[in-house]
This record gives sequence, structure tokens and C-alpha cells, in this order.
Amino acid sequence: MHPTNLRTPAELALVAVTLASLAAFSRLFVDVGAVAPLALVVVTGHGLALTARRRNWSAPLAVAAAAVAFVLVVTWVFYLHTTVIGLPTTSTVDAVIDDLRAAWTTLGSQRAPVEPLRGFLVSAALGFWLVALLSDGSAFRVGGAVEATAPAGGMFVLSSLLGTGGGRVPATLGFVAAVLAFLLLYRVARQEASPGWVDGDAARGGRALLRTGVVLIVAAVGAGVVVGPALPGAGADGLIDWRGRDDGGARVTVSPLVDIRSRLVEDRDVEVFRVTVDGIAATDDPAGPGDAAAIRYWRMTALDHFDASRWTLEERPFRAVDVGDDLVTGAPAGPRVRQSFTTTGLGGAWLPTAFRATGLRSVTGADGAPTVRHNEELGALLVDDAADIETYAVESVLPVTDPAVLANALTPPGPLAARYLRLPDGMEAVRAEAERIVAAAGAVGAHARASALADHFHDPSRFGYSTDVAAGQGRERVEDFLFPDDGGVSLGYCEQFASSYAALARAIGLPTRVAVGFTAGEPLPGSPATFVVRGEHAHAWPEVWFSGVGWVPFEPTPGRGAAGGADPGAEAPTADDPPAPTTTVADGGQDAPGDADPSDADDAAGSPGAGGPGPATPWGWWLASGTIAVAGLYVALVLGGRGVRTAMRRLAGQPARRRIDRAWAESQDALRLIGVEPATAETPVEYAARTGHRSEVAGDVLVELAELTTAARYGPGDPQPGEVERAEATSRDVSRRIRRSVPLRRRLRHDLDPRRLRDRGFDV
Repeated sequence: MHPTNLRTPAELALVAVTLASLAAFSRLFVDVGAVAPLALVVVTGHGLALTARRRNWSAPLAVAAAAVAFVLVVTWVFYLHTTVIGLPTTSTVDAVIDDLRAAWTTLGSQRAPVEPLRGFLVSAALGFWLVALLSDGSAFRVGGAVEATAPAGGMFVLSSLLGTGGGRVPATLGFVAAVLAFLLLYRVARQEASPGWVDGDAARGGRALLRTGVVLIVAAVGAGVVVGPALPGAGADGLIDWRGRDDGGARVTVSPLVDIRSRLVEDRDVEVFRVTVDGIAATDDPAGPGDAAAIRYWRMTALDHFDASRWTLEERPFRAVDVGDDLVTGAPAGPRVRQSFTTTGLGGAWLPTAFRATGLRSVTGADGAPTVRHNEELGALLVDDAADIETYAVESVLPVTDPAVLANALTPPGPLAARYLRLPDGMEAVRAEAERIVAAAGAVGAHARASALADHFHDPSRFGYSTDVAAGQGRERVEDFLFPDDGGVSLGYCEQFASSYAALARAIGLPTRVAVGFTAGEPLPGSPATFVVRGEHAHAWPEVWFSGVGWVPFEPTPGRGAAGGADPGAEAPTADDPPAPTTTVADGGQDAPGDADPSDADDAAGSPGAGGPGPATPWGWWLASGTIAVAGLYVALVLGGRGVRTAMRRLAGQPARRRIDRAWAESQDALRLIGVEPATAETPVEYAARTGHRSEVAGDVLVELAELTTAARYGPGDPQPGEVERAEATSRDVSRRIRRSVPLRRRLRHDLDPRRLRDRGFDV
């Protein structure tokens, strides 16, 4: 074995360390496979660092190349559809800004595992790109093996703190094995290349170290596999619930509004699911069985909280349900249908159904029956891991849309305002516009007022459908949509129409929420009861509450028909819009009644719902706090380590020889600031004579210190007290002169170098 043959394996082992930390990082996401594209980022980053190092590129050139390469790699991996001949465009920049803004908006309210938003993945790509560059530089430029594993180790610790329990043992063992393999190969490669090795014995010595190291690594990993999980308390909860996860299994998932953008733009032709509809005859139900033509939407959930920037869903308790369970209290009247779904590209956690689902009849998954959860107030079903679900069947009662029935229905006042009438401050203009619309239509009664608002959006002289619009669904976006600056036609798509309608309705006392799901889809040729639903059918629409009836859908988006109509239409693709924030749901607790009066729900503003947990501790907060804490600890160790060790040495009363030797070592450390390193076989006097000509150093002072050091090391007797004091004073003078002569930035870079902790002269 040639002494330098192990350099390339050591480089590959370092790549494996970063990839192992990436594998552990995947535990932060619901779909662990979403981080697979980041492996290309890791490999490319290490490859660029290796190329720059072997070709001896200057630092500015290496930095510039790294920046350009990162932009290109991220563009090709995540935004290829926005490029021209593979190069980023202004559309690429806009998409990146929208994705990062969306990720930042949702960061403070998510808790792992989270949906793999593209903004999260782009941020992670930057993090792992820096890990690759820093670790390669630390290992093969600076020469620090342990330091080279620190960047990837930081990502691994972050994953361990914030990730779920699933897969933690394999992730930990994989990372530890990769680190140990790198350290072994790096040590052998460095030692074989060292001049201390005899050339003829280099290969034999390297093989011996490798054999011993491999045995130790296998033993350590094997012990971790067998012994670690079996240790007492290995599977117990932590002594401190620092994540705030005392909610009995609460989980956080992204609002399905997030998917509207990607489904309509990027996945418009992708089949999401197929569903077959059967009417259910019921002799005791005068409404009789429903049919496929009566279904306008496949509904996933509804968003009930509107603030200045977006629509979200307040925290709710979701309970696990079994096949055969009834999902609602009582036996609501209305047309009943059974739907059998086969998922193909659903993703996420929410399960579409005809509103409102009353019973779960079957569910199958790739690994058995997945856990399905339900909240009656929302009429929503979700699954713990949507990637596992293959088929499911539910029964539903369709909503009442008969104008004759709704004309006599009322909307309840009072406590209902706690949730479904809330609006952010500063919407007086919206309230005035809503009152103007219903007054102009002469609308009297809740249904007439709700219909007048829907009809208002169907006026082609005021509103038009377009996907080429500005992103957003908050207060400012609603006001811009309702009151265009040029006084012309306002353009938007379903998200703008639904959110604007809901704001207008709440302003005049109509309890409203925004539902998200899909339109009916397209009938399968030859099978009119089977519908194919693709990404282009993603949709959002408002629902209004009527006492004695429940939630009724209205359709303000042009081309979808008036309220109560049966024209499902087809949603055109939308321009890029920022995803809505997350939705928090919890296991356990008692569901609020589904179509019972929502005024029975928790009346307190901002309440998470009956039986729900308290607010989740934002993992973004933990990330920021952990980063600050680690940085502070590092600075304290590096900058404060010297003072602590000096104090310990004084307390220990070190001998005079050691004190002089330490003074010399401190002077050498200061000389490194100006790039002066001692040669291997150089004596202190020779070193002082070689460096004394530098303008930053007083040559005679340094030579005097070198002579004191030589006498202390090799003289027959112990140094005198005066000599010790003179050596320490001289060392301080040398250090002071040098530090005053170099810029602050260089001093900080030198002081924060972790290798200073290992300097022999600073040992206790």
C-alpha cells in the first residue's frame, strides 16, 4: 500500500459523514424521501471543495466558484421549470423568494415532522453546502480531523433535538460509524505521509492500524445496536419535556392551501386520486340516496382563523377512528353517498371526502391499515402518514343547498363570533363594501345576503379569473383585490375569491370559513360514477353557517356556478402563491359536535379547542436558541479556555521551568498571527533569530526570551524567580506588540481557531 493511497478514501469517508448527517436530518420531515435531492447538493459541494483544493485556487476564486455552483445546483434541483437553457431567470428569483417567505411564515408554528416545503429544502441545501465546504477545508487545508466532523455533527445534533423518535437508532449508528471510519482513514493517511514513518514500513504500519481500527469500529457499532437499546431507561421519556409535547400525540401538518399552488402549476396533469360514488338507499331517510352528480367538491378541511396575513386553522383535537365507526353525533338528514377512493398522488395528511363524512367503512395501506383521525367540528379526516394509504371508503351526507330551505334559515349571533366572525383590525373599508353590496342587491335574510356576495364576484365588469396575479391571501391582498388601484377589473383565482368572500361575509355577521380540497374531477369514460381527480382540480371555496342546516358551500370564483349550483367547473393553473401556514391537530379529547351550533365550541378567542393541547413550542425557536447557545459555548471555550487554564496553573503552583516554557509557547502562539511557524528541528534561539527581523517583533526581546527558555529546558539548575518573572513579562510584551500590529479581523480569526485549545503550551 502506497503511503498516499488512503487520501482519496479519507476524502470519500468525509462525504459519507455529511451524507449520514443528511440521512438523520430527514427525520424532520413527514416524507423522508424529500431530502434525496439534497444528496446531490452534498456530493457537489464536496466535489467543488476537492477541486478547488487540488488545483490550489485562491480564496476569492474558491468562494466565487462556490457561490455560483450553489446557485446553479439549487436551480437545477428545485427550479428547473423556471430556467432558460438551464440558467436562472427572474422567475427563478421570484420563486425562491416566495418559497423562503412561505417557509419563514410557517417556521414559528411547526413541529417536526413537518411537510417538506420547498423553502425548507432550499434552506437545508444552503446549510449542507456550507457543511461540505467547511468540513473539507478543516480536514485537508487546516489539518483538523475532529474539527472536520463538527459541521456535520451540528446538523446531526439539530436533527436529534428536533426530529421524531422514529429511526433514531439507525441514524445515530450510521453517523457514528461514518465519523469513526473517517477518523481512522484520515489518521492512517496522515501518519503514512508523515516523515516520521520509515518508507519501507509505511504500508505495513498502515494495514495494522486499519485492521485494528476496523475491529474497534465494528465492535463499537455492534455494541450500540445490541447494548444501547437494551440499557435501562433507553426507551423512556426524557426527564424534561423540552419540546412541549405533552399533548398526547399531537402532530402538526401544513394547511392544504399549501398544495394549491404546486398542484395547479406544477402537478396540474398529475392524477391525485380516483373515486367511485354509490348512492345508499335508506327507507327511513326521506332524502333518499345521493348520486355522483350532486357532489361538487371533495373536501379536505376548512380554515377558520383570519389574521392580517393569511387564513389558518386553529388547533383542534383529532381522535383515532376505526373502520365501522360513526363519525358524527346523531343521524343527520340529507342525501347519502358512499365513496371508494384509490390514491395515486395525494400526499400530505388530509383525506378528501364528500362533505360531510359520517362513517369510515374501509382503509388499506402499504403496511396494513394506517391510523385515521377525525374531527367532527371540521368534518375532516387525516392519516398519520399519507404515503402509506392506498384505498379508503367513507359514507357522507351531502349538504343542503335548496334555496327554498336556506331562505328560512338564520345565522346565530352571540358566542359564534368567538371563532367564525373574527376579523383583523383595520378592515372598515371591507365592512363598508359588504354592506354596500347587500344593500344594492336589496338582500334580506342570511341566505339572500350570502348569495348577493357570491353574485358580486360573478360580475365580469368587476372581477375576472386569472392565474397571473400577485401572491397572497391576507388583509392587504383582500383589499387590493376588492379595491383595485386603477378601478378596473380585479383578477385572481380561487384562493383570492374564497378569502375575499369570507372576509366580506364575516364583516356583515355571516359565520364563514374557507374550505380546501378539489372540485369533482372528470368522469371516467364508460364509468360515469367514477371520477379522476388531478392536480388541476385543487380548489378553495367559502362555507357559511345556517342554523338547523349546517355549513353550506358558496362559489364566488367565476366559472364555478352560483351558490347551490352543480357546476363543478375546472380550476385553471395558478401562478406561484405562498403556502399558508401550518395547521395543528391533536389526538385524544372529545370532538365538538359536527353540525351542532358552533357557538357551543370554545368561545375564547385563540382557544385551541376543547381537549386540545396548548401551543406547540416552535421548532424555529429551538433552532435559533440552540444555535446561539452552541455559538456562545464555543466562544466561551475558545476565548475563555486560556484564562481558566492560567488560573488553574497558578493555583497548582507550577514549577519555574514549566512557567518559562509556557511563556515561550504563548509567544509562539502570538507569532502565528503574523504567519510565523516554528520549524520541526529548530531551537528557540534559532527561531528567535529567524523571526526577530520582522517589524512587528522586537528581535532583542524575543532572543532574550529564547535564551531564558533554552536555559530553563537544558540548564543544570532551576531558574531563579527573577528569570521566571522576566520571561513572563517578555512574553506579554511580545504578544502585545504583535496583536497591536494586526487587524482586528485577523485577531478574531486566530483567537476563535479551535486548534488553540490543543496547543501543548496551553495545557494544564
